Amino acid sequence: MTTPLKLQILPLRFVLRDIRVVHRYTKNMADLSGVKKERVLVVGAGVIGLTTALTLAEHGYRVRILAREFVACDDKSKLTSQVAAAFWGINTSPGCEEKKKNWCLYSYKKFVKLAENPQKTGVFIRELLFVYPHLIDMDPHTKETKSNFQKYLPGNPLRHDKNLLREKGLSLESGLQDAMSIHVPVIETDMFMYWLTQQCISKGIDFIQGTVDFLLENCDSLRRTQRADCIVNCTGLSARNLVQDHNVYPRLGVGLTLRNGDRMFPVPENCAIRGKIWYQDGAKAGEVAIVPRVP
Repeated sequence: MTTPLKLQILPLRFVLRDIRVVHRYTKNMADLSGVKKERVLVVGAGVIGLTTALTLAEHGYRVRILAREFVACDDKSKLTSQVAAAFWGINTSPGCEEKKKNWCLYSYKKFVKLAENPQKTGVFIRELLFVYPHLIDMDPHTKETKSNFQKYLPGNPLRHDKNLLREKGLSLESGLQDAMSIHVPVIETDMFMYWLTQQCISKGIDFIQGTVDFLLENCDSLRRTQRADCIVNCTGLSARNLVQDHNVYPRLGVGLTLRNGDRMFPVPENCAIRGKIWYQDGAKAGEVAIVPRVP
């Protein structure tokens, strides 16, 4: 028995740069220059959904986005994609295929281009500082990270120097032993999500606010009501419930937003920090990233 759709067609309201823009459900699609393309429904309006929708629209597809929530201005309603810290990096997972690294390089070029207008796109070129409680070349994982940067970004010099710890004001008493740095795109996610939303609107993408449960059961009905030739699921962690995919899990942990003002601890200006931490039991280790936000 198919579960009924929970879907309402509502006007979507954005507040962009203090201007209230009402983007209503409309047939104002991008000019396809007479080329027939499929109609695509993208489910989810986080960074994955907006990026997917924009890319499809740029290739001539007619796109609609269905989501429960969209980019918000008030702090209590912001999407995860708006508050998460983000910086570019190379996939160094064990067994990483070459095509994944090529994908990383493609995104690097795209973000570098967007960083030419940072106040508009929210993409900045900043120093990324890696700090470790061990010598970089003595650990296989960190040594591979270093060699990947040197291999894939030969025109972007990486600096491997323990003196970076002292230069950035980091205490050696914390057990830190080594550091390296490289300049990479750092994304101010709140600004970037507003920019992505504006780009989608400019491409004539329709926004539909609503919810749908059990996507697989309702797929045919959703395609029919939304006149979609195909559906792209971009719901991220919500896929656990939406398509009963319990193999989905958050790759990274908790994100905290702190209003520091250098009162709690000094943060190097225009510099993101990434390193390892050990938990109290000493048996588990994880990563931590400190990314200053644009004031």
